[in-house]
Amino acid sequence: MKVQELFAIILKVFGIYLIKDVFFSIIPVLETAINYARESFEFGLFTLILSILTFLFQFAIVYLLLFKTNEIIKKLKLTSGFPEETLALNLHRSSIYSISIVVSGIVILVFAIPVLVKRVFFWLQYLELKNENYGGPPFQYENLLTVIAEVVIGSLLLTHKKSIVNFIELKRRERADS
Repeated sequence: MKVQELFAIILKVFGIYLIKDVFFSIIPVLETAINYARESFEFGLFTLILSILTFLFQFAIVYLLLFKTNEIIKKLKLTSGFPEETLALNLHRSSIYSISIVVSGIVILVFAIPVLVKRVFFWLQYLELKNENYGGPPFQYENLLTVIAEVVIGSLLLTHKKSIVNFIELKRRERADS
């Protein structure tokens, strides 16, 4: 394995981990824009546009890390200063991708499951207070939906790692063929 291939794998692993942050930025953005739109339509629209631009920027970073890694390596000159000898690493690229996807899924689940339990508990408390007619502020469903989405994405990473690796490898092969 050459140094450039090692840097490509590291950048792709980082891109895989950042996918979660890109997806989880959608719900808070919409919630914030809706809340501001209730106060002032212009400010809500400005917040929504700014948030969409931020989302697109994050999405572009993930896209570049996953599918344009060689261009990033060339632009940042990451391989300069390293000898051109190959590194003795006997793992196939797809094995490293699989390991990184599993680790990312586990990290997401480890952080999301306790929050999910907490949010479900708060929701059940809210329902109990609502049934007893105590009123109170409305329940923040976006927090519960966000953590449910985290658990679903973490589970999908663990159960569909082979499909994700095949997709990344397919894109790499398409670029190599052209």
